[in-house]
Amino acid sequence: MRLTLAAMLLLVSACGHKAPPPAEEPTPAEQDDASVAATASPKSLFERLGGEASLQAIVATFSANLVSDKRFAKSHAKLKGPKLEAYKSALYTQLCEASGGDCKLEGTPVKDVHKGMKLTEAQWEAFTQDFGLALDENKAGESEKTDIQVLLGNLKADVLMGK
Repeated sequence: MRLTLAAMLLLVSACGHKAPPPAEEPTPAEQDDASVAATASPKSLFERLGGEASLQAIVATFSANLVSDKRFAKSHAKLKGPKLEAYKSALYTQLCEASGGDCKLEGTPVKDVHKGMKLTEAQWEAFTQDFGLALDENKAGESEKTDIQVLLGNLKADVLMGK
């Protein structure tokens, strides 16, 4: 003998047991919140680094490292004053855009900026070391350091192409 759900509920209520109340349906707003939470994307590298102020600090620290690094004495001798500020601004914008910030790089492409500079593999290594020191000094996390190094690595061919 098969009992329908309605018949089962009648039997339970006739026996003095109360059926549990029906589960409440989530409101449309609750459904939207759950949907957004389920599909929320992970934070961008830009956000994980701490946003604009933190990335600006990293670039400033790196730039100070770079201009004081004797390994760049010849190639970066003219990187002072307004030229240094333009360099920092361009580097910030490039890293901001590449790391998921809302910046848009305009102007001369990296490849063209470095054309004829004849930077060496050793200078590239020095560059990444100086940048790593800036990340350490600004307390970037390990995964953020790795991700920044990947971003920089993507530029290597354009920077060294004038060898």
